[in-house]
Amino acid sequence: MAGYNGSSDYDFSRFRSKNSSVKYDPYSSAAVKLAPEPYYEDEQPKARPRQQRSGNTESKKAVRVRRFNIIKVLSVTVLIISMFSAVLACRIDNDEMITNISQAEARLKVAESENTRLRTVISSDSSYDKIEDLARNKLGMVQLDGSQVTYFETTNGDRVIVKKGK
Repeated sequence: MAGYNGSSDYDFSRFRSKNSSVKYDPYSSAAVKLAPEPYYEDEQPKARPRQQRSGNTESKKAVRVRRFNIIKVLSVTVLIISMFSAVLACRIDNDEMITNISQAEARLKVAESENTRLRTVISSDSSYDKIEDLARNKLGMVQLDGSQVTYFETTNGDRVIVKKGK
Protein backbone atom coordinates (compact mmCIF):
# COMPACT_ATOMS: atom_id res chain seq x y z
CA MET A 1 0.00 0.00 0.00
CA ALA A 2 1.96 2.88 -1.25
CA GLY A 3 1.23 6.11 0.46
CA TYR A 4 -0.78 4.74 3.39
CA ASN A 5 0.62 6.08 6.64
CA GLY A 6 -1.61 4.19 9.08
CA SER A 7 -3.78 7.12 10.11
CA SER A 8 -7.15 8.12 8.72
CA ASP A 9 -5.64 8.86 5.29
CA TYR A 10 -6.79 6.88 2.31
CA ASP A 11 -4.58 5.50 -0.43
CA PHE A 12 -6.00 6.97 -3.61
CA SER A 13 -3.14 5.56 -5.65
CA ARG A 14 -5.06 2.34 -5.97
CA PHE A 15 -7.58 4.10 -8.19
CA ARG A 16 -4.92 5.23 -10.69
CA SER A 17 -3.72 3.09 -13.50
CA LYS A 18 -0.30 1.53 -13.35
CA ASN A 19 0.96 3.59 -16.29
CA SER A 20 0.33 6.90 -14.55
CA SER A 21 3.33 9.18 -14.36
CA VAL A 22 2.03 11.26 -11.46
CA LYS A 23 3.39 10.31 -8.08
CA TYR A 24 1.38 10.70 -4.92
CA ASP A 25 2.95 12.49 -2.01
CA PRO A 26 1.05 11.60 1.20
CA TYR A 27 2.60 14.53 3.12
CA SER A 28 1.61 17.19 0.62
CA SER A 29 -1.51 19.32 1.15
CA ALA A 30 -1.86 20.07 -2.55
CA ALA A 31 -4.41 18.14 -4.53
CA VAL A 32 -2.97 15.89 -7.18
CA LYS A 33 -4.19 16.63 -10.69
CA LEU A 34 -4.52 13.50 -12.73
CA ALA A 35 -4.57 13.32 -16.46
CA PRO A 36 -7.37 11.35 -18.01
CA GLU A 37 -6.38 7.80 -18.52
CA PRO A 38 -6.43 6.39 -22.00
CA TYR A 39 -8.69 3.44 -22.61
CA TYR A 40 -7.13 0.52 -24.38
CA GLU A 41 -9.34 -2.05 -26.02
CA ASP A 42 -7.17 -4.93 -25.00
CA GLU A 43 -7.63 -4.02 -21.33
CA GLN A 44 -10.86 -5.46 -20.10
CA PRO A 45 -12.09 -4.69 -16.64
CA LYS A 46 -11.89 -7.69 -14.45
CA ALA A 47 -15.24 -9.27 -13.88
CA ARG A 48 -16.12 -9.65 -10.27
CA PRO A 49 -17.77 -12.84 -9.24
CA ARG A 50 -21.37 -12.24 -8.26
CA GLN A 51 -22.15 -12.80 -4.70
CA GLN A 52 -25.44 -14.20 -3.63
CA ARG A 53 -27.56 -11.43 -2.38
CA SER A 54 -28.60 -12.07 1.13
CA GLY A 55 -29.74 -8.46 1.25
CA ASN A 56 -32.91 -9.41 -0.60
CA THR A 57 -33.99 -11.73 2.20
CA GLU A 58 -32.85 -9.17 4.72
CA SER A 59 -34.84 -6.49 2.99
CA LYS A 60 -37.89 -8.78 2.98
CA LYS A 61 -37.41 -9.32 6.69
CA ALA A 62 -36.99 -5.59 7.19
CA VAL A 63 -40.19 -4.94 5.22
CA ARG A 64 -42.04 -7.52 7.30
CA VAL A 65 -40.74 -6.02 10.53
CA ARG A 66 -41.63 -2.52 9.32
CA ARG A 67 -45.14 -3.64 8.35
CA PHE A 68 -45.56 -5.39 11.70
CA ASN A 69 -44.43 -2.24 13.52
CA ILE A 70 -46.86 -0.13 11.49
CA ILE A 71 -49.68 -2.56 12.29
CA LYS A 72 -48.77 -2.46 15.99
CA VAL A 73 -48.73 1.34 16.04
CA LEU A 74 -52.05 1.54 14.18
CA SER A 75 -53.71 -1.04 16.43
CA VAL A 76 -52.52 0.72 19.58
CA THR A 77 -53.73 4.03 18.13
CA VAL A 78 -57.15 2.54 17.34
CA LEU A 79 -57.29 1.03 20.84
CA ILE A 80 -56.45 4.36 22.47
CA ILE A 81 -59.01 6.20 20.34
CA SER A 82 -61.71 3.63 21.13
CA MET A 83 -60.94 3.81 24.86
CA PHE A 84 -61.06 7.61 24.72
CA SER A 85 -64.39 7.42 22.86
CA ALA A 86 -65.79 5.00 25.44
CA VAL A 87 -64.73 7.25 28.32
CA LEU A 88 -66.21 10.26 26.54
CA ALA A 89 -69.50 8.42 25.91
CA CYS A 90 -69.67 7.37 29.58
CA ARG A 91 -69.09 10.94 30.70
CA ILE A 92 -71.80 12.21 28.37
CA ASP A 93 -74.24 9.59 29.72
CA ASN A 94 -73.22 10.49 33.27
CA ASP A 95 -73.86 14.20 32.61
CA GLU A 96 -77.27 13.39 31.12
CA MET A 97 -78.16 11.27 34.16
CA ILE A 98 -77.05 14.02 36.54
CA THR A 99 -79.20 16.52 34.61
CA ASN A 100 -82.19 14.15 34.75
CA ILE A 101 -81.69 13.59 38.48
CA SER A 102 -81.49 17.32 39.21
CA GLN A 103 -84.67 17.95 37.17
CA ALA A 104 -86.46 15.11 38.99
CA GLU A 105 -85.32 16.51 42.36
CA ALA A 106 -86.66 19.95 41.39
CA ARG A 107 -90.03 18.41 40.42
CA LEU A 108 -90.04 16.45 43.69
CA LYS A 109 -89.50 19.64 45.71
CA VAL A 110 -92.38 21.33 43.87
CA ALA A 111 -94.63 18.31 44.48
CA GLU A 112 -93.67 18.17 48.18
CA SER A 113 -94.44 21.86 48.65
CA GLU A 114 -97.81 21.40 46.87
CA ASN A 115 -98.52 18.38 49.09
CA THR A 116 -97.74 20.43 52.20
CA ARG A 117 -100.02 23.25 50.99
CA LEU A 118 -102.90 20.85 50.25
CA ARG A 119 -102.53 19.10 53.62
CA THR A 120 -102.68 22.49 55.33
CA VAL A 121 -105.84 23.38 53.39
CA ILE A 122 -107.44 20.02 54.24
CA SER A 123 -106.54 20.27 57.93
CA SER A 124 -107.88 23.82 58.14
CA ASP A 125 -111.12 22.88 56.35
CA SER A 126 -111.70 19.79 58.48
CA SER A 127 -111.32 21.43 61.87
CA TYR A 128 -114.28 21.13 64.29
CA ASP A 129 -114.94 24.88 64.34
CA LYS A 130 -115.13 25.12 60.53
CA ILE A 131 -117.49 22.15 60.28
CA GLU A 132 -119.78 23.57 62.99
CA ASP A 133 -119.79 27.00 61.37
CA LEU A 134 -120.66 25.47 57.99
CA ALA A 135 -123.46 23.35 59.49
CA ARG A 136 -125.06 26.29 61.36
CA ASN A 137 -124.70 29.05 58.76
CA LYS A 138 -125.01 27.34 55.40
CA LEU A 139 -127.07 24.26 56.19
CA GLY A 140 -129.25 25.77 58.93
CA MET A 141 -128.61 22.98 61.40
CA VAL A 142 -128.86 23.37 65.19
CA GLN A 143 -127.47 21.38 68.07
CA LEU A 144 -129.80 18.88 69.73
CA ASP A 145 -131.36 19.55 73.11
CA GLY A 146 -131.65 16.89 75.78
CA SER A 147 -135.44 16.72 75.17
CA GLN A 148 -134.92 15.75 71.56
CA VAL A 149 -132.91 12.66 72.40
CA THR A 150 -134.82 9.35 72.76
CA TYR A 151 -133.31 6.27 74.28
CA PHE A 152 -134.54 2.74 73.64
CA GLU A 153 -133.99 -0.15 75.93
CA THR A 154 -134.25 -3.59 74.53
CA THR A 155 -134.45 -6.83 76.38
CA ASN A 156 -133.36 -10.15 75.13
CA GLY A 157 -136.68 -11.17 73.66
CA ASP A 158 -137.64 -7.97 71.84
CA ARG A 159 -137.17 -7.65 68.15
CA VAL A 160 -137.56 -4.82 65.81
CA ILE A 161 -138.91 -5.59 62.35
CA VAL A 162 -138.46 -2.99 59.70
CA LYS A 163 -140.57 -3.23 56.57
CA LYS A 164 -139.12 -2.46 53.25
CA GLY A 165 -139.95 0.95 51.96
CA LYS A 166 -140.36 2.61 55.38
